[in-house]
Amino acid sequence: MLRITCDTNTLISGFLFKGKEKKLLELIAENKVQLYLSNEVISEFSRVLKYPRLVSKYASHSEIMDTLLELSHIVESAQKIDLIKEDPTDNKVLECAMAAKAKYIISGDNHLLKIKEFNGIKILKTTEILKKMKV
Repeated sequence: MLRITCDTNTLISGFLFKGKEKKLLELIAENKVQLYLSNEVISEFSRVLKYPRLVSKYASHSEIMDTLLELSHIVESAQKIDLIKEDPTDNKVLECAMAAKAKYIISGDNHLLKIKEFNGIKILKTTEILKKMKV
């Protein structure tokens, strides 16, 4: 089974908007791909979900969090990474993917995308992973 890690922006887009990220979440829900997240990524997702500009787009914070937890395999990041200097908070996604032994990181974040690959883990946009999955 294909193992992926998603960054917060990808998850927010999937939960709150129609489009390719929502399609990716549907594939995860259908067990066609496995989503691996760390507690650090989940905490960031929860915090961002509470941004005033996003709150009006959903009915229940706890429902979204429950759904995310149902869809996710939780891993403990064992190793601290200090690769992304421009936005050090993005390193938690790399740490999570390493702990998960993920094949792909799915992101729209330029700090992550410009790396392209980290320790054998490819960093792709949502459209690229959907293309690879022939969806």
